[in-house]
Amino acid sequence: MKRYIGTLVLVLLSIAQVAWAPFLMINGIIVPIFIIAVWLSYHLIAHRHLLVMVVVGGFLLDGMATSHFGLFTFASACSLLSIHLIETYGIPNKVVARFVSLLVSILIYLVIIRLGGLL
Repeated sequence: MKRYIGTLVLVLLSIAQVAWAPFLMINGIIVPIFIIAVWLSYHLIAHRHLLVMVVVGGFLLDGMATSHFGLFTFASACSLLSIHLIETYGIPNKVVARFVSLLVSILIYLVIIRLGGLL
């Protein structure tokens, strides 16, 4: 039941990210609330279910956005991978690992989206 609720929340957040994108800009950069929600739910939901949720949310973002199809799914999956690698193997201090994984995942997401927009 928890994974269905998590999937619904991530789907709603992906819709909100596309719908409210002009209002979520800071210095011309859209705040990826979808990735922040993935980061928040990383310890609450099993990783295989979270990967499915990220792919479903990425497909929704791809379907509603005007960029290349698959770009948001790839960026979201890479962000989830960075969260997993940093928190599992990267930094022994868990508090620092949580903070660093958030920053790195957002950076990876934004770089992939920006570079995909240039193609």
